[in-house]
Formats: sequence, structure tokens, C-alpha cells
Amino acid sequence: MQAETSPPVTPEMRAAFERDGVVFLPGLFDAAWVAYMRDAVEAAMAAPGPLSDNFSPSPDKGKFYGEHFLWPRHAAFRRISLESPLPAIAAALMGSKVALLAWDQVFVKEPHTEAESHWHQDQPYAWVDGKQNVSFWISLDDVTRASGAVEFVKGSHRWNRWFEPKSFHPNRQYAAGDYEPMPDISGRRGEYDIVHFDTKPGDVVAFHLSIVHYASGNRTGGRRRAISLRYAGDDATYAVRKRGPKLPRDPGLKHGDPLGGELFPVAWPRPQARA
Repeated sequence: MQAETSPPVTPEMRAAFERDGVVFLPGLFDAAWVAYMRDAVEAAMAAPGPLSDNFSPSPDKGKFYGEHFLWPRHAAFRRISLESPLPAIAAALMGSKVALLAWDQVFVKEPHTEAESHWHQDQPYAWVDGKQNVSFWISLDDVTRASGAVEFVKGSHRWNRWFEPKSFHPNRQYAAGDYEPMPDISGRRGEYDIVHFDTKPGDVVAFHLSIVHYASGNRTGGRRRAISLRYAGDDATYAVRKRGPKLPRDPGLKHGDPLGGELFPVAWPRPQARA
């Protein structure tokens, strides 16, 4: 469980990330890391915080647990977010000198959970503006489309279009906003270049916060656990959004300020490298 000092990011991977908005990083974490992350998820679920939720509409339709900003409360998530190989990989994929931790998140779709993650982009929900960003989806189980593998519209991060954020809880709604409605991608799949990756524990999918993506419910008898880590680069600024998830506290920033501070720490270069 040692962090790598040089990221395994080739020029071809960087070009694919810029072109497609998504790249697959198989086998990035070994069995020890996977066990550590699974334990961290179980500890979080046993003591859910104020930013946790169950996105299933009712108990008889399964459980879709989600929580964000775990790292300030859990030492294990702080280690995963700041000491794993991912901050260095984030900087390399973004073409950035730094990688700021924008937020971490956990998603667990228990067996036979109906709740979908509808087609959306992450950035209209997020407190981050800027082009240099990356989200890492770390698979902790064998995941297929049937159990909720994330599906992506390749290249959609380059559309220069933002779509209306919708609540992921089926019994709640956001107020209408100024962005475009999301196209009917599920009903017109043939018009889009859609890709997904069947993953094994330790595999990682890296994607841009503006790429359009979706995940079905978990129609299988196995669990679907994942940790997501989101990083931002040199051009990142703080964004005040009208809708979306809450922060754990006021970051002390105004809209348009450079991203940083206690809530958005520098994850790469590591502190010893900056000394």
C-alpha cells in the first residue's frame, strides 16, 4: 500500500482523456488497498454523517447510500484522498502543476436496488469552475452494467453545454434553473457514442466533471461499492451553485476565488515535495 512517486500516465492516456473525457485505469489498486477502502466504506456506513443520504425512494426498493466530504471526519478517507497514487495521476491527466482535493464521495448500491443515477454532469452540481478537473471512480466490487457500471457519452465534456442538475432522490426536486434540459439519451442511444467499463476491485475509471454519464440500479445479488475522488487543477476557482449538495461548512471563499484553503487542500505535490 505504497503511493507511487511517478504517475503511470502516458501521452496516449492524456490525449484520450482530453479527447474522450474518460479513461480506464485497470488494476490500479492492489488487494491491500481494496481491503482498506472496503473497511473505510463500512465504517462510514456504520456512522453516517450529516452529508449522507439514501437515494432509494422506499425501503422495499433497496438501498442506495451516498455520502460526500468524508475525509474531514474519517482518517482513512483522508489517507485515500491525499496519500494514494491518485493525486499524482490527477495532476498528470489534467496537465496541471497541482491537484487540489475538491471532494470525496462514496456510493453503495446494495443488491436489488432500483435507484438509478440519471444522466447528468457533475460540474453543474459542484463548487468548482475550471477546465482542469478529474473524477476517479474506484471500483470495490465486480461491476457490470447490470449492477450499475457508469456509462459515459464520449466527448460530451467538449460540447460546451451545461445541463440542468436534478436531485438524485426521487422524492425531492430542485427549483428550475437556467441550464439546458438533459437530452433523452436513454431513448436515443444510437445517436451517442456511449462507453462503459466492466470493473474488478481495484480498477479505476477517470473522467471529466463535465462529461455526461449515467448508472443503472443494481439488478444483481452482489453489492456495488465505489469511492469517488474529485480533483481540480491550476485553473480551478470556487463556484457558488444555486442547487446541489452542501458543503460541510463555509469555505471562506467568494465566487470566482482561486480554489484552496482547508476544505480544498493541495493533494499534489505532496507536502514534503513542497517544503
